Amino acid sequence: MVHIWFIEQVRTILYGANYFAVWFNGTYVHYVYAYNSEPVYRRGIPESDGSITWSTTSEETITTSLTQERETYISVDSDGYPWITLYAWNGTHHNQYVYKSQYNNGSFSLDTGFPYKMVYGANYRASGVPLTNGKMYFVYFIFNQEGSGKLWNGTGWEDEETIGSATDDRIEQDEAYSVTSVGDDVHVVFLKRDDYDIKYINRTYGSGWGSSTTLQSSTTITSYPALSIDKSTGNLYVFWASDNYIYYKKYDNSTTNWDSSSTTWIDESTEGLTGNQRLISYHERYDSKLAVGYSTRSSSPYNIKHAVFVPGDSLTNSWS
Repeated sequence: MVHIWFIEQVRTILYGANYFAVWFNGTYVHYVYAYNSEPVYRRGIPESDGSITWSTTSEETITTSLTQERETYISVDSDGYPWITLYAWNGTHHNQYVYKSQYNNGSFSLDTGFPYKMVYGANYRASGVPLTNGKMYFVYFIFNQEGSGKLWNGTGWEDEETIGSATDDRIEQDEAYSVTSVGDDVHVVFLKRDDYDIKYINRTYGSGWGSSTTLQSSTTITSYPALSIDKSTGNLYVFWASDNYIYYKKYDNSTTNWDSSSTTWIDESTEGLTGNQRLISYHERYDSKLAVGYSTRSSSPYNIKHAVFVPGDSLTNSWS
C-alpha cells in the first residue's frame, strides 16, 4: 500500500500512485483515485500548517455504467471545473474516457455528454491541460507510436490531431511524456523510442502542431522528461534523470531558444535514484517557485524528495 500525505493523511491507496492523481490550480488541490473501481474525487484548500480545508465532508464517488476504471489523471479548466481522464471497461472494450463535472464547487456530478469516449483502446495515457475561456486540450500517446490530441473548444469536441511524425516521433512508453500549457498554446516533451532522445513539440492555437525538436540525445530507456512553465515569462523548463543525476534545460521565451547544453542540477550518486522515470515537476510556477519530486534508494525505506528553485531574471537560477 501507498499512503498519500500532506500533513494529514489524505487516503490509503492500493499498489501504486499511478491510480491517484492530483492537480493544484493555485487555490484548490483536487485529487482523484480509482483502481478497478468507481473513481472518487475531492477538493480542498491547502493551509499554511499543512492541513487541508475540504470543500465537502467526504469524497465524491462518480458512478457510471463503466467498470474497471483506473490509470487516472485530473486537471481543472480556467473556470474551475474538474476534468478526469481514465480508462475503463464498457462491457465490450477498454477505452479512454473523459469525465467532466457540472459543478465547480467541490462536488462532482457528470456534465451532459460525459463520460466521453475519447479514444478506443486501453493502452493510451491521456492528460488534459487548461486553455482559456473553459477550453481544454487532451494529449495521449501509445507505446511505439506518435501522439494524438483533441481540443474541447468550450462547447464541443474538435477532430483528433496527430502529434509529430510516425517516423521520427514514436514514443518509448505511453507514459513517457509531459504536457503543459500557457494561454491557448500547448507544450509537450517526450522520450523517443529506440534512441532515447528527449524531444519537444508545441501546438500554437489556430495553427496546429509544429515539428519536433531534439532537446537531448541518447539519454536512457527510462529518462521520462517532466515539463514546467513559468507563465510570468513564458519560459519552459524540462527535467530528466539519468545515471543518478537530475538535469534540466530552459527555453527562453524572449529569445525563442533552448539552452544549447544541459545543466546538471542534482547529484544523487550516494543514495541512487529509485528509477529515472520516477520524476515529476510542477505543472507551472507557483508562489515564485518551480520544483521536482523524485525518490532515492533501490530498496525500502525509500526517500521521497522535493527540490525547489526560484527562476531568476537571467539564465542563472537560484536553487535551494
